[in-house]
Amino acid sequence: MSTPATQIILAIDDSPPILKQISVALSDGSCYDLRMAKDPDAAFTILKRLHAEGKTVNLIICDILMPNMDGMTFRQKILENDATAKVPFIFITSHSSPGVISQALEVGCIDFVVKPFQNESLRQRVKAALRNAG
Repeated sequence: MSTPATQIILAIDDSPPILKQISVALSDGSCYDLRMAKDPDAAFTILKRLHAEGKTVNLIICDILMPNMDGMTFRQKILENDATAKVPFIFITSHSSPGVISQALEVGCIDFVVKPFQNESLRQRVKAALRNAG
């Protein structure tokens, strides 16, 4: 894993404004190496590139509803790979029904952020996830 000053976070969302908000939230006084993907396919490309460089992502933040592959399916594929199975995973979504939250917890997410979100709230959840993972 990377040192705390260079922890790598992968954010996946099909909404450019949400990716921008995540970037702003996590760039405020923090030292994260933030990687962005517009969909799971782009995220897998980033993960493969990091692996080839001998790096590991420290946290994944992922939307649930996306075209081609939803966040739940993406999470299950992450769990199937030994290199990524233990990476902390936070879902971020506008769908907060009890069934969706229950399903997210069943696939091993450690937190659940509902859109719209406050930047400080996301920042604190990310800090907690990284602290608890270390």
